[in-house]
Amino acid sequence: MGNACAVDLNKYGPMMSDMFQAKRKAKIEALAAGGKAALAAAGKIEGAKTTATGLVVLTTKEGTGKAPTAKDTVRRSHTAPSPKSWKLSVHFCVHGVSRR
Repeated sequence: MGNACAVDLNKYGPMMSDMFQAKRKAKIEALAAGGKAALAAAGKIEGAKTTATGLVVLTTKEGTGKAPTAKDTVRRSHTAPSPKSWKLSVHFCVHGVSRR
């Protein structure tokens, strides 16, 4: 094409890749630490239960209807605070019975 590279990409390319990977790893580790801290704090909320896998469950209102069967579709709402203090609600349908 006529334009020569100002740097040797064979020399500096791997160095740049290593630098980007190190930055990405540090960011992932920081996010993971924040998540662990959030789970630990959530587990201390009155009434919260922590499962064997580390999931924190806080039931805000027990249902009064009949229990679903394996053929029913269940709608559940999950709300989780993020590290930046906004709330995310996720709604999904589960086929079958949810067991704790």
